[in-house]
Amino acid sequence: VSTQSTGLTDCCQMSLLSESQEGEVLDDEAGSIVAHCLREIRHGTPVSKIAIPTNFIEPRSVLEKFGDCLAPLPYLLRANKLDDPVERILELGRWFLIGSAVSKTSGVKKPFNPLLGEYFTSTVSHEGTDLHYIAEQVSHHPPITASYAECREAHIVLEGSVHTKCTYWVTGTVGSIMNGGFRLTFTDRQETYELTMPNVLCKGLLIGKLRTELSGETYIRCSQTGLQLKFKYKEKPFMGGKMNGIEGRLLRRGCKEPLYSLKGRWDTEVLLTHCRTQEVTKYYSIDSAETVMPRSVGVWDQRHFESQRVWFDCVQAIELGDHRGANQQKLALEDAQRKRQKERDAGQRVKHVPRFFELDTSTGGWMYRQFCTEPGAGATLQFGGSISAPPGSDPWEEEGEGTEQGGVLGACCGEDHVWDEDDNEEEDDFHDCNNEFVGVAISDDKIELISRSSSMNSIHNVSYLNAAEAEHFFTPRTSLNRKLGGRWSPDMDSALSVAAQHFNQACALLDEGEPEQGFCEFQEAVRIAPDYDSWCTITAGRSFPSRSSIAE
Repeated sequence: VSTQSTGLTDCCQMSLLSESQEGEVLDDEAGSIVAHCLREIRHGTPVSKIAIPTNFIEPRSVLEKFGDCLAPLPYLLRANKLDDPVERILELGRWFLIGSAVSKTSGVKKPFNPLLGEYFTSTVSHEGTDLHYIAEQVSHHPPITASYAECREAHIVLEGSVHTKCTYWVTGTVGSIMNGGFRLTFTDRQETYELTMPNVLCKGLLIGKLRTELSGETYIRCSQTGLQLKFKYKEKPFMGGKMNGIEGRLLRRGCKEPLYSLKGRWDTEVLLTHCRTQEVTKYYSIDSAETVMPRSVGVWDQRHFESQRVWFDCVQAIELGDHRGANQQKLALEDAQRKRQKERDAGQRVKHVPRFFELDTSTGGWMYRQFCTEPGAGATLQFGGSISAPPGSDPWEEEGEGTEQGGVLGACCGEDHVWDEDDNEEEDDFHDCNNEFVGVAISDDKIELISRSSSMNSIHNVSYLNAAEAEHFFTPRTSLNRKLGGRWSPDMDSALSVAAQHFNQACALLDEGEPEQGFCEFQEAVRIAPDYDSWCTITAGRSFPSRSSIAE
């Protein structure tokens, strides 16, 4: 079953952190899902094309669902105020687990699969402190969601991306494997915590009650403090046992014995044990947990490709109980997306560029374009989204398609919300986010970007651009540049000098008829160059080898 299918594999994406109420009888739901799939197969529909009925849909996007983890904001704010690193990471553990519980829903339902380019923004507030969140679907095949949140006044920055991979077991269990993770930084302390997500299993499709469970091992770890908090989400045994069990340990680097252990049920109550004294305390209880609800701007104040506006008609139909109409709206959106992708593949439409995130070549993940962990950095988000206008064009307005209906969405017929008076959206998207950037070829004032197609595993040219257009694509990111947030330092001047040496060596080798070695030097110069401005400094006033010699 392909990872991109919207049918049986949808079952494995059932509400990212949803769970059926224990004891709730869901056998009828399981039977109706299986019966629906069997009917579609009997009518000749491929398995990968079977659409899950909307009566099993949670009426919101996966992008919005991810934002639920920020609801326990008081714990996150409190964590950075604690001076003891052990207490600090324990408080982060409370925030992480309570976020899982907040996102839990009754029954087995899945949110909408985001469309390519769709994004969502929200804000959570506590005692006058605001945390702003934004998520964007940066890739559809494979499905990748990138997220970013910041609270500059509390020195908090959270960013990361998750690639959802689906799998199926013959026992009737469908799983959603959450590859990737997040990085939480306390900018005033210059501490970064790595977080991973649990997998989501949908069980009981063939035998037993239909339910979703969290499974697998996750962790919160900080290299600066040497502490790691590990969690193990436990599946319900086939015979007996309870659901939503969890165990955990707090470990210190270099020590074999844990400092603390924890055990309980992540959706109700978890107990914490001090391993040396064996003292047991309540880690948290959901009944007394502190949470705040995220808020977003009104749907008609949102832009056309924001989640709540994208799915507005479908959500309205679900809430009115019109599941036939909801299915039609959902299929219309998905068919329009497939049509746009076919046009891109045929060269009839410009390639899509994510607006808020870019591929970080040093890690392979997706990074917020304005990412910066400097303590004095200014805010980039506000209530309602980005402070400044992002680059790129709307995913379904690239060819003036914004007013088209019956294939996009009915909610797109109103006036579009603008970022500011100077907003300029005339730039064309020009590369496919599924292509891996591998090099640059230069000739006169032109720059040829070379990429490797992840789907075809072939080398090809992305586009033939002028230098101004290339600036938006050519953004090599080194760990040094990421750490410093793009600000110049003596170390960056050193990186500029080293990149220039590699570039000069590349030119010399190409002139000597050694294109293979020259290209290796060229790649090294691209990797080290901190940013586009530095690349312009390196190459300024140079006479470049011919485009054909580099292509060889």
